[in-house]
Amino acid sequence: MRPAFLTAVAEGKSSTLARLFGRLHGEEGSFVRRVVFEQFRPVVDRYLEALHEELPQLEWAELVHRFSFVVGAMASTLAAPVRLSFLSKGTVDADDHEASLTYLIAFCVRGLEGPPTLGERSAS
Repeated sequence: MRPAFLTAVAEGKSSTLARLFGRLHGEEGSFVRRVVFEQFRPVVDRYLEALHEELPQLEWAELVHRFSFVVGAMASTLAAPVRLSFLSKGTVDADDHEASLTYLIAFCVRGLEGPPTLGERSAS
């Protein structure tokens, strides 16, 4: 997560890559989105396989949902860092990318590693 996040914010608070990443996750059915998703399919498959090995207690559907939430949290953070300033009434520095990344990683790890929502996975 760190390399993608820091690359996206490298140009400053409104990098082209950060805006594109957020936009791709917000526009349903766009041609660009379909093409980009096709390109990322092998990477997504590897991530999901690795997560499935590390989190065998989760049913596949729950793991996919959680992974989608992680991607969404990252996209949202990259696409609209100004939201932090708005929500905090200016007390949180939206340009402190290291802090945002630290909080984002902690949030995502806890979300991925949490206990199964519907109980333990049955042996398969």
